[in-house]
Amino acid sequence: MIESVTPAHLRMSIADPDLHINDGGNPGQNVSDLKDDNIFFNESTGVTISVDLRGKWQMLSGSPGANLIQSSFTGTELEFYCIDGKGIEVQLVRSFCDMKDFAVISAYFMDECVGPLWCQDADMNMSGAVDPNDVRVLAENWIGSL
Repeated sequence: MIESVTPAHLRMSIADPDLHINDGGNPGQNVSDLKDDNIFFNESTGVTISVDLRGKWQMLSGSPGANLIQSSFTGTELEFYCIDGKGIEVQLVRSFCDMKDFAVISAYFMDECVGPLWCQDADMNMSGAVDPNDVRVLAENWIGSL
């Protein structure tokens, strides 16, 4: 599931409902035979799921099992290690790196912000104000794009 909190902020969750339990490799096996084989006690096997997004994104927060593999202005690659059917959630923010974004942050610097617009996304961490932390994120991404 992907939810757009703001145009520059996504909340994403992913899960693999298949438990990937080894059943002994006998397709069509009778359920009563499975109980006798005690496969109900076999452990789930995890799988890695890759997700590609357009644009440069960075992870604000994430559950264990979520990894940012690479992020550039052409795309972002995330990997999720799914096991036991559990969901993994991450929050992502789009990276800023041009004069337009600097102008927006400058215009709202030290202003209080509220959702859903968060000062036209200048409050990148949705802390309630455009502050030095937002400028730091802008600078890090700007330098990283050179």
